[in-house]
Order: sequence, then C-alpha cells, then structure tokens
Amino acid sequence: MNRRLLSSFLCGCFVVFPCLCAMADEENFILMNGNTGEIVVELGPQVNERFSPCSTFKVPLSLMGYDAGILIDENTPVWDFEPGYDDWLETWRGPQTPQSWMTYSCVWYSKILAILMGSEMIQDYVDAFEYGNQDISGGLPQPGPVDPFWINSSLKISLREQVEFLQKVYCKYRAFSALNILWENLGLRPRLFSVAPLVLIGRKHSPYCP
Repeated sequence: MNRRLLSSFLCGCFVVFPCLCAMADEENFILMNGNTGEIVVELGPQVNERFSPCSTFKVPLSLMGYDAGILIDENTPVWDFEPGYDDWLETWRGPQTPQSWMTYSCVWYSKILAILMGSEMIQDYVDAFEYGNQDISGGLPQPGPVDPFWINSSLKISLREQVEFLQKVYCKYRAFSALNILWENLGLRPRLFSVAPLVLIGRKHSPYCP
C-alpha cells in the first residue's frame, strides 16, 4: 500500500464511528486524540454497547488480507462480479480491486476475501486483535443473500472498542502489521504486510506510544 492510499485508509477509519451505532436509539460518538489516547469528546449512552460491525469490519479484514498475502496492493487482486453476488449497489456490479472494495464497501469482495482466508485464520486474527466479542460463529457464506458473521450476526463490537482497535493500529502497533500483532500474541512467523514508516503519519513518537 502506498502512502496516499494508506493515509486515505486511516482517515476513512476515523470517520466511521459516529455511524457505528446506527441501530441505536440515539447517536453515539467518540473522538480520540490519536497521539495521546485522550478521549476529547464522548457523546451518547451506548458507547459501550456492542453492535454488529457491518461495513467497518473491512478495516481489520483488509489488514488480514494483506498480511496473508491475498491482497497485494491497491489494484491487485481484481475479482469479477458474477450473477448471484451481492448487488445492492450499481458500483458493485463489476470487477473490484482492493481500492474499489474500500471505496464502495463492496460486500461480495469482503466475502470472497474471508472465504480464501478461512475461519481458522480469521479467528486467529480476530483473537489477536481482541476485536469485540471475537465470535465468528455466524459463518462465511458465499457471495449472495446470506449475511456473514460481521453483518447482523455473531460478531459484535462497541464504539469504544472500535476506537481502541484503531488506536492500536495507529499507535501501539506503529510498526504495524497484523503480523506484528500475531508475532506478539500468537507466536506466528511474520509474513508480508509491513507499513512501519507509513502508519504513524506526521509523528514518530508520542507519550502514549511506547
């Protein structure tokens, strides 16, 4: 991933959280200082209540995909749309790349990526990330009408946990790669995805980042 793509990726991560609790009765919002970890603004009564991550699961899923060597760069791999795939949006009804997947939030691309990794590998990553309730028992259906574990299914995560997860990506694992987390938490051998000089954009050190 080049600097421009990664910068866009991280910026995109940080703007989703006012919408995380879309099914909640009231709006909920957390703004964190990425350098210090300080909560700047916290609004709403349900910031600790867990909900389905839905589209925001693309964030950890993309990190898994690059680390596993399935995603290569913003243009590779290209996967073609087929009849029967999720087609809620016109932009999904054609070939997709990692970049277009993130731009258009294409569900069938997420499903194919998850299927190629498999449940065992994804469970290892989710556990290593300490992502929400870490429950992927909802399954990995083929592209089509059945929802996977991260859409209105078994996996749940709170707004606060989402922010804390991104803080790990941004700061604690600033030599970030999913592989570094796996190295520390699972003892697995690192593989491909290393963006150490890119993730900590504009600052090399902070008191919050040992």
